[in-house]
Amino acid sequence: KRFFLSAFYHLGDSHLVYNMISLLWKGIQLETSMGSAEFASMVAALLTMSQGITLILAKSLLLFFDYKKAYYSEYAVGFSGVLFAMKVVLNSHSENYTYVHGLVVPERYAAWAELLLIQMFVPGVSFLGHLGGILAGILYLRLKGGYSGSDPLTVLFKGLAGALSWPVKLIRKF
Repeated sequence: KRFFLSAFYHLGDSHLVYNMISLLWKGIQLETSMGSAEFASMVAALLTMSQGITLILAKSLLLFFDYKKAYYSEYAVGFSGVLFAMKVVLNSHSENYTYVHGLVVPERYAAWAELLLIQMFVPGVSFLGHLGGILAGILYLRLKGGYSGSDPLTVLFKGLAGALSWPVKLIRKF
């Protein structure tokens, strides 16, 4: 339950609004550049990878550092991990500079700078959730670089879109 649903829970209205504005900003740019099916495929992959990496990181802390209380039993909610992953994908080939909370940094390192600044100035946010998102974005780019053409998940989303639009096309003929 936690693996699949925690990204869709938010701590309050401001948390939800901030995440949705960030999704809108990044989503428009990414979907415009890659198309709807590939964008949907990417979001599904980043969601799965960021949640999985966060869980592995939390379990690793317990195994390797013998914490008294398991980190994975702490709460980590929201879409921020996916948003950090999207930021990595969006800025991966950029040579530009950007402002991250007042600091000028190369865009390709903006997610890392934001991770560090958020941890320093906003107590209680999920370091592992955000780190898991950054690592998921890097992994996604590495895996995508290994494919020539569309990845299997994109092909699946295009097939689903075609199957769902079939009744509409049939009705329009009549």
